Amino acid sequence: MSIFSIVRCKNTWQLLAIAIWKMSMSLLNGITAVHAACAILMRDFDHKEKANTGKAAWWLLLYIPGMFTGMVGLMSLVVKHIHEGGVRKLTISFYCIVGGGVILLLIGIWRSITRKPKYTLVNGNRKKVGDDEDTVLVWGFGGFAISVFLFTVLAAFYSDWALGMMTDNLIGLPSGDNSALFWSYFVAKRLTMFSW
Repeated sequence: MSIFSIVRCKNTWQLLAIAIWKMSMSLLNGITAVHAACAILMRDFDHKEKANTGKAAWWLLLYIPGMFTGMVGLMSLVVKHIHEGGVRKLTISFYCIVGGGVILLLIGIWRSITRKPKYTLVNGNRKKVGDDEDTVLVWGFGGFAISVFLFTVLAAFYSDWALGMMTDNLIGLPSGDNSALFWSYFVAKRLTMFSW
């Protein structure tokens, strides 16, 4: 469906960027599943007790460039439709949630700048007591990791809801000109649920 959207929306760069994002999401979902399945097959072939499927998660790092590409296109559309109440409230909510991690990151940076080492006198010499650097790193990197994680996970939901609000079609029902293609794709994608 993403390729169909790319062909239909080739004159609108915003929708083209969103379609590339959705296509990268679908491709990486399939690649990760195939990688994990191959790891399990290799486990059975080598007669090992446990499969090493953890390496399949590294494919997800390729999702991030596609996500940022799609978000650039989406935010260009959101700016044009920000006057609509639903889009505005959704955007404020999304960035407030993601902003929690950014606040933790800023607290970590502030603590690292304003941190003063603590000293005590031992036998007339000053000795450093406690190591606050680890706490500062936890706040800083933790905040960065939380904000990237929330942005990555919630961006997919935000994009679907924002596009639905802009088109007054939150459910996502197709228009008449491409409904046959949509429903055939919908059925074909769910046929795998019946495989054992």
